[in-house]
Amino acid sequence: MTRTLALALGALMITGAAHAGSSTKFEAAITVDRNAVSSAAQLKSIEQQAIAACRYEETSVLANMYDKACARDLVEQTLAQLNNAALNQAYAETNRATS
Repeated sequence: MTRTLALALGALMITGAAHAGSSTKFEAAITVDRNAVSSAAQLKSIEQQAIAACRYEETSVLANMYDKACARDLVEQTLAQLNNAALNQAYAETNRATS
């Protein structure tokens, strides 16, 4: 079984050089596979989807880069909505957690 979470990020600051000083609003759908082998596998999938959602525009010279703050925020919002202790622990152990 999978669960899709739609996350609306309000006025997310884009920190990339091409977007300096600008902000944008967007929605991202994160799909969580509840039958994944482990919490680490679920977390990796969530992080990969967040990175994909936060990639710079394809026409930009930064197309192979992504906004790390955006991706981290998406992951943290997803984890907050899921409220899953095992996923939260897996994220805390990655040392990527900000809080």
